[in-house]
Amino acid sequence: MGPNSTVGFFHIRRGDAKKECDTSLERMQRYIECSLNNTESLGPVAILFATDERDEGYRHSIRDLITGAGKHIQFYDLEATCDEHIQRAVQMGAPSWRMNNYYKFTLTQRVSSLSHFKLEQRRGIKCNDCDNVQSQLEKTIPTPARFV
Repeated sequence: MGPNSTVGFFHIRRGDAKKECDTSLERMQRYIECSLNNTESLGPVAILFATDERDEGYRHSIRDLITGAGKHIQFYDLEATCDEHIQRAVQMGAPSWRMNNYYKFTLTQRVSSLSHFKLEQRRGIKCNDCDNVQSQLEKTIPTPARFV
């Protein structure tokens, strides 16, 4: 990502929440375009993506929508990255019980807590049409996150 990246966490809950929040690709395109509008001045923007959706086609389409929102935006599949790090840690001697969904969830939540901004699409309470990144950054003074 680089040390000067602005880091955002983007979570889409689909599974049991589809009826409460429209996460169709058409709506997600509008949401992403609106939320990431005018972020070029931030420099590199890294989006850490997490979802309960298992359809690889949907996941890849979200990746394409995010990277299509600007050349300054990088996409990272946070769950895949966590899986890789957990597997590597276990191979290096960490306890094998870490290879479970609860541990991965805890790890992704910890990483998300270090992000500069959040984009969420889940249930009715976090199903906005737009979550403007610039506005979020103006309201907070983020602690610089270090991601390795």
